Amino acid sequence: MVTSKRRWRFLRPLRKISLYIVSVFLYYTGLLKLLLLILPRLKTNRKAVILYYHRVIDFSKVPFSRSSFYFEEIGVPVEDFERQMRYLAKNHNVISLEELARALNDGGRIPPNAVVITFDDGYEDNYVYAYLILHRYNIPATIFVIAGYVGSGRILWWDKLREVIDRANPEAFRNIDLPEGIYPQPIRQELFRLKLSTQEDKKSAYRKLTSLMKNFDPERCNLMVDDLAWRIGCRMEDLPSKYSLLSWGQVNEMMEDGISIGSHTVTHPDLTVCPYERLKEEIKASKRLIEEKIGEPVNLLAYPSGQFNDLAKQITIKSGYIIACSAEDTLPDTYNGDLFELRRIGVDNLRFKNLLGGFSKAMFGLKLLYWSLVSML
Repeated sequence: MVTSKRRWRFLRPLRKISLYIVSVFLYYTGLLKLLLLILPRLKTNRKAVILYYHRVIDFSKVPFSRSSFYFEEIGVPVEDFERQMRYLAKNHNVISLEELARALNDGGRIPPNAVVITFDDGYEDNYVYAYLILHRYNIPATIFVIAGYVGSGRILWWDKLREVIDRANPEAFRNIDLPEGIYPQPIRQELFRLKLSTQEDKKSAYRKLTSLMKNFDPERCNLMVDDLAWRIGCRMEDLPSKYSLLSWGQVNEMMEDGISIGSHTVTHPDLTVCPYERLKEEIKASKRLIEEKIGEPVNLLAYPSGQFNDLAKQITIKSGYIIACSAEDTLPDTYNGDLFELRRIGVDNLRFKNLLGGFSKAMFGLKLLYWSLVSML
């Protein structure tokens, strides 16, 4: 007997093909553009679709292996990002996050078909590739930086972990000594039973470990990953060429050209498991540090991994922020009446594919239309 879950899994490819066919039909018949013209005439409250990116990468220059388990998920190809921004500039009103905040806070007018562009973490490719494209199409954007990492030369722990798993042989973690003083028991247990034989095994292992490690302090995670790399003989000298973060000079240069900077905390912890004093330090100190470096007020916050609780939200409000974003991919209702729970939709390298695996402008347009409609209901 076929279970309901298996039945839906079987139908998933058919759904994807059907959606692609519909998107192509709407796009190339001009109906999609017509719908975008009709949408603003609906008598509903206008809202904006907030998109969030992490990385924009030129894969011809950055040494990522196409055989790696994470290749398709690591970032948006630079050529796809340019197509997306060109489409937005032509068919939507792209506004800044500050403009959206003012409109929501003061009851102001949000333009029709409004879209907001944001970036999380502050990778250097935001400056090297994304910034030039945003400038070309006169598109405003907000970059949420991890204050303690900007200009530090350090690599984020989850990026190091990704490379350790990718380079590990199938038996790498079976018989190694993992000191309890470094590795908490849940992490030790998971490492000992991980399967690493295939790329799918490695993808699953990475997701399991990151899910567990997010419960611990980021510095503890750095210690674990660095120790793990040493124990299995994983060389990491090439990581800066893949995972470098922004410098303060780059941040300031982009700000002079209309890119706004927000806080993504000091070290990117899971705010839902932080004690009170640590919460204050992450939220308030990051604001202060960024303001010292850029010489302007910092009023925007993105919760790390979109995770927050009531205490984190209250500290955010008391710290002087005017808006805070989460990352609810499946909930395109951007605004539920709370400026400190703005939902965003993540953009990666998999969401807008055509049947041959390339970027589909038609799919991008259709999904933006859908998100705009849902957010207005």
